[in-house]
Amino acid sequence: MGGPRRRRSALFWATVGLGAAAVAGCAQVPQPPSASSPASFTYTCCASADIDQVLHPGDVLVLHWIVETVPPTQSYPEAPVTLSASLTGAYPDVTTLKSSSGAGAPSPSVTAAPVQTTNRAGGAPVSTIAIPADAAPGLYNLSTSVESGGGRASGASVVRVEARASS
Repeated sequence: MGGPRRRRSALFWATVGLGAAAVAGCAQVPQPPSASSPASFTYTCCASADIDQVLHPGDVLVLHWIVETVPPTQSYPEAPVTLSASLTGAYPDVTTLKSSSGAGAPSPSVTAAPVQTTNRAGGAPVSTIAIPADAAPGLYNLSTSVESGGGRASGASVVRVEARASS
């Protein structure tokens, strides 16, 4: 039989072992994704150069969607994503544009064809909106949305359309 010192040592190691087992059983340490896990992507609109320009009737507004990589994880199964954009206007000034909503707002003047992608596709999606040849000069509300998995994120920007200078 060992002395008191040997019993304390055995008790110490038994306690450490039980404590470690309890911690290991309760803690859920996230497992890193495997190297073969596919990446997921999020989409937002758009590059500032797309919006910060003066457009004219007959021009085409090209919107380059911003794609960001989300670290791969098991919790993001592949899901369809719809990217949408439309222009509403013309408004004489920003105050009128921002205060117009609902019944008082003009109906969308022009709408881009929806871009269908997935959260796994990535790439460089682009939407195009042709400004009608008879578009009135003024400010237009650019509305964008990203729909996926039953959720929707939307945004808005102001786009300027000016009459072409006569030659």
